[in-house]
Amino acid sequence: MFEFTFKVGAKDVEPAYQSSATNRVTSAIEIIFANTFQYDLGTGKQTGDEIACLPILNLNLKTMGKLTCRIYPSTSTITYPTIIVTGYDKILSGQIVTFKVAGLKSLPVTIADYIKIGVSYTYYDYGNVKGYLYEPTGKVVGPVTAKNPSKLITVAITETSSNFVG
Repeated sequence: MFEFTFKVGAKDVEPAYQSSATNRVTSAIEIIFANTFQYDLGTGKQTGDEIACLPILNLNLKTMGKLTCRIYPSTSTITYPTIIVTGYDKILSGQIVTFKVAGLKSLPVTIADYIKIGVSYTYYDYGNVKGYLYEPTGKVVGPVTAKNPSKLITVAITETSSNFVG
């Protein structure tokens, strides 16, 4: 079980719903793993498959009713295993967000490497252009040394610019 915690910066995070007449932009929490992790994070899942995840703190699900985590395995040495989290309502600035993802394989005992967390936006009015509200920020993590503990990843994400689309 991996537990991810991050604090939202100065800008609210828009809801992570699909495009609709009233929702022309959607957000997604992106978790990017170094290539030292297995290409599919040890899940055996294919591109876009759902993996088990659980909201813990400040991920409200009133509209969608479910947090959805999808895996995108690495397909080459220049791509990275990624998990995309959606289904949550608007997250207010300054909130601390925590969620857990199950079934991921940790690094071997002798290896440490990074995991990055960021928040992306997809703008449907602009041809599904994607950009980052919060650029992925990395945290070096080591292997789990005790049997079956939760792996806690805490990252502070902040704005890197005031650029936006729209």
